[in-house]
Amino acid sequence: MSATKSNRLRAWLASLQLVCSLLLAVASVMLYQNGRLVSEPERFRSLAETVDSYRTVLENQREVYLGLYAMIPPYRDTVQALDKFVAMNIPFVEKVDELSGLPLINQFRGSIHHITQNLHETLIGLQKTLAATENALDTYTTETHQNVLAAIDNTAKELADLSDLLQQQAQLVRQTTLILLAGGLLTSLVFALNACFHLASLRQED
Repeated sequence: MSATKSNRLRAWLASLQLVCSLLLAVASVMLYQNGRLVSEPERFRSLAETVDSYRTVLENQREVYLGLYAMIPPYRDTVQALDKFVAMNIPFVEKVDELSGLPLINQFRGSIHHITQNLHETLIGLQKTLAATENALDTYTTETHQNVLAAIDNTAKELADLSDLLQQQAQLVRQTTLILLAGGLLTSLVFALNACFHLASLRQED
């Protein structure tokens, strides 16, 4: 009687182990599915592609920036030449305004003075604008240019590194979820085989 109770208990435990192994298998599959949804390896891969596209855009803009920088010297020459032209013509306009006071042309003084005054103010304003432009160009030194290039290159490198890390993370997440699934199913299989072995042994004893 005691042996029969013991066998029943062992059979019950083996059956419970078999049920638990099946539950473990189901839980492993659910964990794998939920892990994929939560960790979203495809999301990491998509982020990596987005970051890489930003890097490509930045590198293209670097080439545009280099083209613009190459235009600075001729632009500076044009500004300087125009500034000299304006500076040369300001005294001329002032002289014309003075000559308008002569008796021979005094009757036209009002009109001439109005025109020369407007022209003088325009030239003075243009001279100030050219001076501000030249000052701005002078502040953009070779060192500044190199610093901008270094900042662009460093940013592009960091974006490339970030893209690689995101790709690695996507691969790692995928591998981890697969390993967890395989481990869970393998453990479940071992428990199930062990339970089946015990049940078979108990039947042989009966």
